[in-house]
Amino acid sequence: MWIICKDGFEMSLIDQDDGPHAYASGSVDNKDDYLVEIGYPTQVDSLLVPYAEDKEYPTQTVYPYVPWARVQDVILKHGGPVDVKTTLGNI
Repeated sequence: MWIICKDGFEMSLIDQDDGPHAYASGSVDNKDDYLVEIGYPTQVDSLLVPYAEDKEYPTQTVYPYVPWARVQDVILKHGGPVDVKTTLGNI
């Protein structure tokens, strides 16, 4: 799914339920151990950079095993969510 924030920032978010190859673990029921995969943010975000698989190209990479609390911080930093896209639409 894609998270779209109020300031225009977007990022993909995948959890372990999205497939066996996701860089994610834990359960949404236990937020302390819930880690998700973030991908291809539309802007560089300093809160995510430590998790970047390829720090040289931070908007063209994935961010494995990002703690849910960090994801929430990123979303709030960008004004909160305004939309969630769960499909790619017309390709």
